[in-house]
Formats: sequence, C-alpha cells, structure tokens
Amino acid sequence: MWHASVMLMRTTGAEETARRMLEGVGDSTLGEWVTKMNAVHVRRRLSIQEAIAAGLAMRDLRNTEEGSDRMKKLLQQAPALKAHAIQIGEWAC
Repeated sequence: MWHASVMLMRTTGAEETARRMLEGVGDSTLGEWVTKMNAVHVRRRLSIQEAIAAGLAMRDLRNTEEGSDRMKKLLQQAPALKAHAIQIGEWAC
C-alpha cells in the first residue's frame, strides 16, 4: 500500500498535495482511502504491475471469514486501533 500524509497550517490543499505525492504510483481503482485527523492521509493499493514487480501475491480479505478473523485478533491485541479501522471503512461493529 502507498501512503502519503500532509499536514498544513490550513486544511485547504492538503488532500490535493497528498494526491500529487502519489502521482504515478498505485492504482486508486483497486482501493483508495482518505482520512483527515491531524493530517490528511491518502492510502492507495499497489497496482498489479507493482505487486508483480515486488514478487507479491495479493489477496483481498475484505468481506471474507479469514479477513474478519484476522481483524478480530488484531483488535483484541490493540483495541485502540478500532477507531482507525472504522474510519477507513475496513471494520465496523
């Protein structure tokens, strides 16, 4: 996953700056998340070509039993992460 974070004195322009930082990498059509807290965070999935070049076998575990089980275990170990997971749409309960 590619990730760019931008913190500006004014929030105007922060998202656009983060997106410019990610120009030419990743594939937003495969998944992209924007969160705004103290900074604007743009996360984007790797492109198929990037995954192949890195020798990665990508599997999408969203909406699967395995993905749900992994998220439950993670949140048991680090419950403070639940708010962040909900913000990016990965987990809600």
